[in-house]
Amino acid sequence: PGNEMHQIWLELGALQGKEVRHFDVFNVVRDTDGRAVYFYSDPDRLQAHLTEISPADARHIKGFCDNLRSFRKALAVYPFLKPVGLMGRVERMRMLAGFLPYFNAVRKTISVLMRDYSQKFQNPLLRRAFNYVLYERHPNFPVL
Repeated sequence: PGNEMHQIWLELGALQGKEVRHFDVFNVVRDTDGRAVYFYSDPDRLQAHLTEISPADARHIKGFCDNLRSFRKALAVYPFLKPVGLMGRVERMRMLAGFLPYFNAVRKTISVLMRDYSQKFQNPLLRRAFNYVLYERHPNFPVL
């Protein structure tokens, strides 16, 4: 709820009869020695947890979580209901102006593969865990 993508899912009938649930934890990645990385849905909680695991990686963790915050805000303003090609000039300019604050986060992360991004972390647990954020290791999965 709260963005145009939700309206599309409703119109397609994909949500009828379904319960939409929001989870505090998106995924948990456990290492062979039992240590766990919790990928919290809340970027603030995620940042605190990851920084607790590896204070040495605080700068990269903050950057990742800041981009996550920007991406979430971008989803709220992106016009899913009307293709850009069907927008008039003024409408397109208004859409671009609304999306501009989030453009850098998208631009910087869409072309970086998670396997490469994860290598920035000093902590070996974080290096491994970030590759499994979507449950399995995808060789060509972008950070975005």
